[in-house]
Amino acid sequence: MNDFLTKSEQVVFIRFLNELEYLERGHYLAIIAVDTPALAGEITNQILQKKNNSTVLEYTGSVEILQSAFQNTGSDRSIRILNILALPTSKFGKALQQLNFQRDYITDFNLKIVLLCSHLFLQQMQTKAFDFVSIASFKVFFTDKQAAVAQSLQPVGQKPIEVMEFEEMDAELKKYRKLKNKDKELYLRKIFNTAYAAYEISRNDYSLQLYIEALHLATVLNNTKYISGINGKP
Repeated sequence: MNDFLTKSEQVVFIRFLNELEYLERGHYLAIIAVDTPALAGEITNQILQKKNNSTVLEYTGSVEILQSAFQNTGSDRSIRILNILALPTSKFGKALQQLNFQRDYITDFNLKIVLLCSHLFLQQMQTKAFDFVSIASFKVFFTDKQAAVAQSLQPVGQKPIEVMEFEEMDAELKKYRKLKNKDKELYLRKIFNTAYAAYEISRNDYSLQLYIEALHLATVLNNTKYISGINGKP
């Protein structure tokens, strides 16, 4: 992994591989967010070397493929690697809903799942599939350092994709805030997601401002899920 991860990230990855080595009969869910297919492929290869009875599934929108990852095969020690990195953003909503539906199968059947996804998907999963994420034993964002170097060489004035995504979310939030008749739960989600996106691009002051706003609204709505999620933020 020397070509892909920093030294500190390699330490985290080694800890993850060690967890796989000594898995007991209980359930296990690892969620690994990556930013390039090459890094996802290398992680998959490392897992297969460690656990050669693993199964690899590529999910791009087929409900059948997603459901098959959570079926009870009777082999509770085998690892299922579910790669959804290529999932189009237009299908995120349905996939997040399906993951919440499949959550209980992990615990009921003692499944071992390693989910590979994009950074943006994990960001959305933490609010829109909170129940699923809550049972994860391991969760991490990894960045391909080769891609990071290439991005640093991009033309001056070209915004990184994370910044553009934040600006789109922030513009949508500001537009929604002006509506007189708002869906308060939807409004809460928009504030929370924008706050998270702001934090990811180091807009910390603005992120804190939004989290305070979200906490106030969550308290008014008595939404304990968001209250817990916000209080657990850095």
